Amino acid sequence: MRSQLAQYFGHNGNKWLMGRSLMTDKKKDVLREFLKKGSMPIKPFVFPVIFSISAEVEGMSAPPFLLDATKVSNALRRIYQYHSYDCILCYFCNSLEEEIIGAEVDRSVFPPIVSDLDGNLLSVESFDPDDLKYGRIVKDVIQRLKITVGDRQLLASGFLGPIKLGRRVTENISYTDLEVIASAIQKLAQWFCQSGVDMIIFVEDIPFGKGELFEEWEWNFSQIVKLVIFHEALPVLMIKVADKVEHVKTLLQRVEGLLPCFVCDDIEKFSRALKEIQLESPFGLAFSLELLSSGNTMELRRMIKQYKDRIMLLTTSEEIAFGVHKAKDLQAISDSLNQIMG
Repeated sequence: MRSQLAQYFGHNGNKWLMGRSLMTDKKKDVLREFLKKGSMPIKPFVFPVIFSISAEVEGMSAPPFLLDATKVSNALRRIYQYHSYDCILCYFCNSLEEEIIGAEVDRSVFPPIVSDLDGNLLSVESFDPDDLKYGRIVKDVIQRLKITVGDRQLLASGFLGPIKLGRRVTENISYTDLEVIASAIQKLAQWFCQSGVDMIIFVEDIPFGKGELFEEWEWNFSQIVKLVIFHEALPVLMIKVADKVEHVKTLLQRVEGLLPCFVCDDIEKFSRALKEIQLESPFGLAFSLELLSSGNTMELRRMIKQYKDRIMLLTTSEEIAFGVHKAKDLQAISDSLNQIMG
């Protein structure tokens, strides 16, 4: 019996080889031109958030699979190249963030079980990811992919921002707690950049309208963005824009160098909000999986057509996750993205 992986890619992997042959552009050079000169790519970088579901494509359960750097890197490479995506997501929100600030993480199950942190976060000393077993596994995945894909595809990671991370490990976040967590996130971002990723996607509960908390968050997040740019990587922030237009405008004016990636889960509300923002600089779009599965791809295509000269990134607003979705969903999402891009 053929493995789940062989069944997914088809007999002899012919379609995957076709997809790989299309990966001729040096995507890293294209990104460097954007970072240094603001030169837009000919077309947006396109890839959905695929990470843990690669275990199902391998025919394995997620816990042992995600602890095997060889299997993870091979499966991710084959999935992303099979669909001719521009970027491979090497890591996505799998609790390394929680682990570096001292939380205990049980990886024998998926999603991992994370313990609350006892006491004040000020007493927490963040760990170097290289000192953690899972951190070394993640780094191994990145380095293996660097060798196998070269400049043909970008490498990205996605992880929690300071507020969202803080809420995972403690009930109430003080300003001093936020500073501690933001410092840990900054170190993690630097570690990912030095390990070889070209793009970092931040998943955050932005404290819009929260007064001093927003001011504190904004300053700390600006330092993280500056560090990522220093390492010649692209910082991306997922932003739910509907009903928060003025707050979003303020954020984008104050945090320089950030690529906003606007989340779209309602076409009408999103179109209205995007017009109100009147953004002239590049941005990304992240469509909800529900919207991509709704059959409204032609409507989405018409919506983004007017912004085609500014769209830098096209992705999904959530992970196509193990235990929630099936391997067949990858093909459906890929077909939707292709239809949107025309």
